[in-house]
Amino acid sequence: LRGRNLHDEINRIFSPQWQQQIRKQQSEQRLTAIYQKRFGADYARLLETQQWIATQPNKAEMLAFLSNPNPFKAV
Repeated sequence: LRGRNLHDEINRIFSPQWQQQIRKQQSEQRLTAIYQKRFGADYARLLETQQWIATQPNKAEMLAFLSNPNPFKAV
């Protein structure tokens, strides 16, 4: 506790906000481990692509294009 400078504020550790943040971090770590196992070396590239798409003004159309197994086939 002293190493994290929490020895004077130990009550914060038991607050709902603190516990919620801990659960969120653990959930993110579990999901990261699952995706890393599932996608292997491609995981980093997927993250990069995901972050890039999130910044695009036409991201909905991009995602629809990617989810279509044959985007050039007439519907």
